[in-house]
Amino acid sequence: MGWHQILCLLCFHFCLHSSLRFALPLCPPDQRDALLHFKNSFVFDGKASDPYYWYSSDSHYQEPYLVKSYPKTNSWYNGMDCCSWDNAACDGATSNVIGLILTCSWLRGTLHSNGSLFLLRHLRNLNLSHNDFSGSQISSNLSAFATLTHLNLFGSSFLGLQGPLPRSLVKCVNLSTLDLNHNEFSDIFRHWLKASQLYTLDLQSNKFYGRINLTTFGLSFPTLQNLFISNNNFIGQWPTEFFSNTSLGIIDLSDKKFGGPIPLPSLVTYYYSIASNNITKKIPSLICNATRLKIIDLSNNSLTGSLPQCLTNFSIDLLVLNLRMIHLEGTIPEYFSSRSLKVLVLRSNNLKNLLDNPRGAHLFPKLHILDLPNNSFSGPLPTNLIMKLKGMMNGENVQDTSMYMTRSFLRRTYENLVAMMMKGLEVELVRILIFLIIIDLSYNLGCNSFQGNIPKVIGHLHFLVGLNLSHNYLTGHESWFKQKTVWIGYAFGIIIGISIAYVGFEMGRPKWLMQGVGILESGAVEWMEKSK
Repeated sequence: MGWHQILCLLCFHFCLHSSLRFALPLCPPDQRDALLHFKNSFVFDGKASDPYYWYSSDSHYQEPYLVKSYPKTNSWYNGMDCCSWDNAACDGATSNVIGLILTCSWLRGTLHSNGSLFLLRHLRNLNLSHNDFSGSQISSNLSAFATLTHLNLFGSSFLGLQGPLPRSLVKCVNLSTLDLNHNEFSDIFRHWLKASQLYTLDLQSNKFYGRINLTTFGLSFPTLQNLFISNNNFIGQWPTEFFSNTSLGIIDLSDKKFGGPIPLPSLVTYYYSIASNNITKKIPSLICNATRLKIIDLSNNSLTGSLPQCLTNFSIDLLVLNLRMIHLEGTIPEYFSSRSLKVLVLRSNNLKNLLDNPRGAHLFPKLHILDLPNNSFSGPLPTNLIMKLKGMMNGENVQDTSMYMTRSFLRRTYENLVAMMMKGLEVELVRILIFLIIIDLSYNLGCNSFQGNIPKVIGHLHFLVGLNLSHNYLTGHESWFKQKTVWIGYAFGIIIGISIAYVGFEMGRPKWLMQGVGILESGAVEWMEKSK
């Protein structure tokens, strides 16, 4: 075949595809007009939307990415094919509008219940999160979206909604994601919402209340994998085995009034939080059957008994273990260790005898935050334990420090409450992902009864940024701390109280130790107040 024949075939191929492309139907005029009317019903206000990190609900191994904040409907103009507009998606065959992803779009105004949005009857994905629709209500016209699979109203300031969710939601039978997080919805749990394909249900930070009918709940959502109902006003208790036979990967029941024993996670759960409830009784060893757990937060409950020996070494993926203020007693188990753990919080319990002679070669080789104050530890500081904190010595995986907290626990970071002592006050470090820019590694043994000399091995923790030994009975000198280790202050004239406020690694050895600590502490407190 000659070259001219090849050229002719290529030209024919190009012309054929071009004609097919231009033959595709344009966006239907009525849908284009509906979108333009929707755009013009709001004003653009940059303060209505803040950029944020988004996490895919499809896989908990996907990394987050930054959702930029800008007026995404600004490019919508009459006379253009609406299928070419930013953040509007059309069906490839019919050109019907099937998706509107308008998160962080600077939209401020009222979302009218009879607005033009509800003329887009082919919508499958509607995301209006991170805008300001203050005073709006969810329209009963949701029934128009019979094919809707994803509805996301996260953080959209639906402030006037005091009544129940519209019953029209029951007609959205294809929903796989329902996200109403951070609004002001006030309602009992609507058991008529039978979404057999629902994958993610997020009702966090609203005003839902009452008891959840657990029998109906299980039948309503047979495919549910991600459950967020924290920070509401639900009451009652979950049967111990309720979640065991589910496929829930994320269980967040924190900040409510649930009581009773610990409801066991399923075998596939990787995020489990029952923090700040009225959960009682012992931590069951059966919890260790959930070998895929990455995050465990049992903090601020009324548990009893001792620390189960299996709790750190049952999962090779465990990253965060928060057992703060749950009335634990007794000693730390002899084989208490983990090769993967990065955050260990045992603060404010009644634990004794911190092991100084761990048998394992690497007790916590990747630990970045160790928070043990307000217990009943006594005796000398555990030198052998400190020597095995390899992650604080050589900075192993320091670059990964901020990412482990965010590895796709859906759309938000794990808001782990790690508290430190600063100027005699307990400061809760919420959103630790952000704060880890300043505090990568911390070691908190304050408010115990440790005695004797501060072991020089602490000076080998070269990547340590925060250390609190205050309110103990220790003696020692800061001279063996290396240039890039920590700032040192003095608490109550007895012993070193090392500040958490050392910022960065390149500031050098402090010339005026006491003055520097005060300045940094004040700066850190001011920084945290601004970040609230």
